[in-house]
Amino acid sequence: MHHLEIFLVVLFSFSCVKSQSDLVAVKANATLPKGRFGTCAIFDGQNSIFIFGGRGNLSEEFSDILKYDIISDTVQVVASLPRTLYSGTTSIDKDGNVYYISGFGLASFSRAIYKFTPSSQNVEVVGYIPSANYASSAITVADTVYIFGGELDVFGLITFNMSTNATQRVTSLPNAYHPIATFYHAASQSAFVFGDDRLSDSDLDSVARFDLNTLRVTEYGPRSLLKIVDQPAAVTDGKLGYIIGGFYGNMSAGFGSDGIIRFDPDTMIASLAAVNNFPVYADNLFAGTSAVWVEETNRIYFFGGASKDGAGIIGEVFDSIWYVDLTPRQVTDPTTQATTTTTASETSTVATTVTTMTPELTTTITPESTTRVTPESTTTPGTIPTTPGSASALRTSYFILFLSLLLVQ
Repeated sequence: MHHLEIFLVVLFSFSCVKSQSDLVAVKANATLPKGRFGTCAIFDGQNSIFIFGGRGNLSEEFSDILKYDIISDTVQVVASLPRTLYSGTTSIDKDGNVYYISGFGLASFSRAIYKFTPSSQNVEVVGYIPSANYASSAITVADTVYIFGGELDVFGLITFNMSTNATQRVTSLPNAYHPIATFYHAASQSAFVFGDDRLSDSDLDSVARFDLNTLRVTEYGPRSLLKIVDQPAAVTDGKLGYIIGGFYGNMSAGFGSDGIIRFDPDTMIASLAAVNNFPVYADNLFAGTSAVWVEETNRIYFFGGASKDGAGIIGEVFDSIWYVDLTPRQVTDPTTQATTTTTASETSTVATTVTTMTPELTTTITPESTTRVTPESTTTPGTIPTTPGSASALRTSYFILFLSLLLVQ
């Protein structure tokens, strides 16, 4: 019985760590006026998040500009675009003015750049991109907006100067990424580009590091990124990048779609972090959400979105607002007060009880190759994907150990 007791303690401990360490999608009390996807969200750096346009169920389209107040947890309509639009992209200047660029609506594509001034709630056209586009991805560095790809210009890189309202096509991307998502990494002055490489038939994709000084891709990571097949959202906390939605789960391979992809610029590796209460799970897909990261609370907020089945058929169109706290969860364990330790680098700030802090559970999608490839290199990543590991596999090994111990008895 001694061996049996040891096994039960180990198995119970592992189960507790798994349930305690997952990230959680918390649903806000406020909701969007109607369910929608293809929105654009941007944070003003203070207390407001603006959400632009979107598409609802049965092809309903929206032109409204919403403001979500973080502190009061309320949503209100503050202005409208001149036309219904969705799947555009946004930027914000140093004065807090927000720009909505391109998009699709009323059965036509847009090349207009709309400027929204929150203080006056005024909306006006201030410029045009070289050609109509939608579903592109943008990052902002000082006064310059870099607009990557898009459905109608998959190789395009357009710049927009928010001071002069000038636009130009500055170069062509080496890969045809669509869908596409990007985030800016200030430490390396680079943009990291995620998406479905249309020239590759691999089940996994690599992330490209794009140097904004030379306007060139300087590195490709190993193929560790789940295939992005629909519109995702991308945010960064300044260190890591996070991708919300855009990929299918694969339960037979040990992971569902109820998670966010976490990307480390240092290793160029993407991993899947499980998220409890995520709006979509199992093999389904979560698409068309928009997201921001709020530094003060270390939370990712994301807005609306839609679920899709394996055939790409839209299921539910969401009107909800969620947030995910990236700070490791604090877990009270009265049975370990004498020997409790902190397993994450952060220090607990809870002073009432003894707590442990566990990092969120992640599923690493094993890269097809560990090679990090520069554009000049002729090294080709491998083509044989390996099956991702899972927590259930570890439990199975514990169970086999348990049976072995019983046989020994």
